[in-house]
Amino acid sequence: MQFVYDALGGIGDVTARFRPWEGGIVLDAAFFYWTGFEPDAPAGRARVRPHLPNGWFEVMVAPLVTGETRCSLRVRLVDGDLVAELAHRSGPDLTLTFVFDAPTPQVPAATLNGAVLSAQDLTVETRFGHAVVTLPDCLLRAGGTCIGVLRGS
Repeated sequence: MQFVYDALGGIGDVTARFRPWEGGIVLDAAFFYWTGFEPDAPAGRARVRPHLPNGWFEVMVAPLVTGETRCSLRVRLVDGDLVAELAHRSGPDLTLTFVFDAPTPQVPAATLNGAVLSAQDLTVETRFGHAVVTLPDCLLRAGGTCIGVLRGS
């Protein structure tokens, strides 16, 4: 409770201060949560670890930039499966890695470009009671797409 209000926040209402950078911080955090996008332009690689906020069924983000490569990411919840699709828009080929957070510590089923992956194809770590599942690399060629699916998310 504050008894004195100062629009500039100098007297004690710290929340009223002008802090324009905070909007950027929040937007960056939301962007990273939705995409988990980590580009590595010198290596021609990118990592995507997508999430959907509770109650959301789809998010699309474009462009994602890695060096001269431009891509778009579409993340959807389809019949309980988390589907992440990265589409190449321009620039050189890109090596892509999908990482998914499973809701349980059990190793879930996953596919990459429609191919069912075995447990040996996946790298799985357990963190805080959840499986973190890394799919094999996917080469994203000009005009192509890479689609990673985590079943039963």
